[in-house]
Amino acid sequence: MANWLLREQARVYDLHGHDPDATAAPDRLHELAERLPETFSTADLIAAGLSRRTAFRRCDALVEAGLAAKEQHGRWRLKRVYSREA
Repeated sequence: MANWLLREQARVYDLHGHDPDATAAPDRLHELAERLPETFSTADLIAAGLSRRTAFRRCDALVEAGLAAKEQHGRWRLKRVYSREA
């Protein structure tokens, strides 16, 4: 049943042109990186209105795109290109 639901969800997303992972859009990641302080936490993103899961997903996407690096549990640092002090 779970597999059917996942396939059906994917079919509906495709039908409506919806990207279920909005973090895949590079321009949105760059905009997010420009708004964040040099070091930030998932708690900062949650306080800004993101759900806990979305906050972690966005942090992972920033790391995958090379815009941030994980410092420790729940803490990230933006790369120099997006540092406000640079």
